[in-house]
Amino acid sequence: MSAILLTNDLMVSSQLAGAAERAGVKLATVGSPDALIEQAPGCRLVIFDLNQPGLELASLVPRLKACQPPPTLLAFGSHVHEALLSWAAAAGCDRVVTRGQFHRHAEAIFKEFAPLSPRYEGGVGGDGGPREPERPSRAADDSF
Repeated sequence: MSAILLTNDLMVSSQLAGAAERAGVKLATVGSPDALIEQAPGCRLVIFDLNQPGLELASLVPRLKACQPPPTLLAFGSHVHEALLSWAAAAGCDRVVTRGQFHRHAEAIFKEFAPLSPRYEGGVGGDGGPREPERPSRAADDSF
């Protein structure tokens, strides 16, 4: 699994599933911290909806950071809840953005974690190194 979203908001999960698909990322949506922890090993990106009831980042973040390799942790929430955004950063999330920023840039963010992205650590031949972006074929250049 490339990415996991922790939310109970069907509208959010639907919008982000579309962006992930366009970016070539497999996105799983879970509604509980237990399901998140169960699916986290091998995941590249974990996304927290800060509006998720009962979200306890203080206990989740260390458990997720213990995965090898650890996933990138991204949290998003309302721009009017500055304290909530600060809380996510202090809890150890790698990236914290407003809901609007995330929805505007979701596809670009997901592309960073797509299997052919240079940042993706799947490696060619399983060596764990970054993959090179594919070069366009010569035929594609001569299509006029």
